[in-house]
Order: sequence, then C-alpha cells, then structure tokens
Amino acid sequence: MNRIMTAAITTFVLCPALWAADIQPRQFAEKAAISDMFELEAAKIELKNGKSDKIRAFADMMAKDHAGSTQNLKDAAAKENVALPSRLDAAHQEKLDAIKPLTGVALDAAYASTQISAHTDAVALLEAYAKDGQSGPLKGFAEQTLPTVRMHLIRIKGLNSGE
Repeated sequence: MNRIMTAAITTFVLCPALWAADIQPRQFAEKAAISDMFELEAAKIELKNGKSDKIRAFADMMAKDHAGSTQNLKDAAAKENVALPSRLDAAHQEKLDAIKPLTGVALDAAYASTQISAHTDAVALLEAYAKDGQSGPLKGFAEQTLPTVRMHLIRIKGLNSGE
C-alpha cells in the first residue's frame, strides 16, 4: 500500500501535465507569467555573458518571443480580471541566481539546460490549459502560444545536442 501511495504521489508531483489539468485561471496565469519572466531574465544573462553564437541567437529569439507572449498574457489576464505576479517565485529565482555568475561556455551549457527544463514545463502547462482550462481569453492565450513554445523546445533540444 505504501509503495502504491508513494508512486501515485511521485507521479503527481513530477508530472506537470497532471497538476496542470485542474488548474484555475489565476493559477495558470501566475505560472505562465513566472515562466515568461524567467525565460526573459535568463535570456538577458545569456546575451550579456554567453559565448556560443547559436545559443545567443536562441536567447535573442527568447527575449523577443517572450516579450510578445508576456504582453499577450497581460492582455488575456486583464480580460479575466486576473492579477499577474511582478517577480519570480523562489524556485525560479534560485535557478536564475545559479546562472548569473557564469560566463562563456559554462553559461551556454547551463542556460541551454535551464531552457530545456523551462520549455518542457511550459509545454505541459500550456497543453493542459489549452485542453482542459476554462473557456476564455487565458485559454485562447494557451492555445495561441503553445505552437511557439513547442518550437522553442525543439530548437533548444537541437542546439543542446550539437545540431
């Protein structure tokens, strides 16, 4: 019995798609906003101190694309009277703080790794809300943003594998 309960809890905690399925609009908007903020701030660090032209080009794309998605999220959240956070949560701030002191090749590798993780989580969140979220502007935002975030994930995985 304990093994079954442990497995169930572990699956629930480790699989963003499962916890995102029943997410409320405010929770979705907060998670999406934090994801955008993290990716924007991480991109700024890579653009300033990274070495790889390919990784820096990806970071430049992140800065541009996530600035746009942040505005789209703000617009959708406002239509649903949902306030967005103005700063990162502790977990994302910790990840950002970990890459801030890095430069060059070490930063390139750390940045790419964080982007794979961040985009995997973002795809799961957007997929779940696009599928099961409450109808409205935030669901429309999830549906509209999902293809771009999927493309980002494919691109960073390709860069990380050396393609």
